[in-house]
Amino acid sequence: MLGDASVRDCLAIEIGALHSPLLSPDEGRVVRVDYAPTEVLRANLRHPGVDPADVVPVDVVWGTIPLRDAIGEAAGVILASHVIEHVPDLLGWFLELHAALRPGGILGLAIPDRRATFDAWRNDSCIASVVGAHLEKRRRPSAAQLFESATHSDSAAPGLMWRAETGAPLPDPVLERLGSVYRWLQARPESAPYRDAHCWVFTPHSFLNIIEGLAAIGCFPFVVEAFFPTEPGEIEFQLRLCAVREGDPEVRSSITRARATLPPPQLEIRLLQEQLDALHRSTSWRLTRPLRALSRKFASIRKRVPV
Repeated sequence: MLGDASVRDCLAIEIGALHSPLLSPDEGRVVRVDYAPTEVLRANLRHPGVDPADVVPVDVVWGTIPLRDAIGEAAGVILASHVIEHVPDLLGWFLELHAALRPGGILGLAIPDRRATFDAWRNDSCIASVVGAHLEKRRRPSAAQLFESATHSDSAAPGLMWRAETGAPLPDPVLERLGSVYRWLQARPESAPYRDAHCWVFTPHSFLNIIEGLAAIGCFPFVVEAFFPTEPGEIEFQLRLCAVREGDPEVRSSITRARATLPPPQLEIRLLQEQLDALHRSTSWRLTRPLRALSRKFASIRKRVPV
């Protein structure tokens, strides 16, 4: 994510390090930031198999005041791995990070690709929702985000990451959760404790669409220095952003260049081939119909993509 950027000659901020920090204090002046103190993060840790004691100490709690004020000086580097999807106000988050960076500072992001995670059944987030959350000054996930996050999360979903294109219906486990989650939200008081959720879900394409929309309205003061789409077998894509002034014309150009780096749908081809192979190995005649449909889908994609 950082490329040639060094953290030895500047203040470096890592957001949401939890039990797997990317930066070590031995590398320079590293400040670890999170939404709650260390003891709260350890008590609320929801990572099976991870010892809460492995959660690294939090230096600064961010939430009630702007990050720049909480830190006390401008940073040269900010890293956030698998954090952006949890932020209720995505646009406000970007603007606060920009204000906390010195000119030319680097923001490195690792973002889960919803197609390869338990969010695969969800719909991609869009610019309208991002702008709406910012204008509403949202400080916690909305009822809609809580509902979708609680109902559509499915550990079996990643194998069906192309369902948006194949038109597959929602699976029974998702449908069965709708009623209970709806009733839970109905009964949930406004004063209920903060409930974490994946507020936003992205693919590399949809994320670039969102930041291009934000740039069009003058609210994305970052140049995309490098963009790394999701690789086969991985669950995330990464990018490196450079803080610039608002309205810099290079912002739009850099997003266009990032979009040009997106590869042809080789990952889609690979996953479809895996599904085809599994169906071919099956002896059940009930699978012949989806096999034919999947074969046609695969053939149409192969026509569009050079081997």
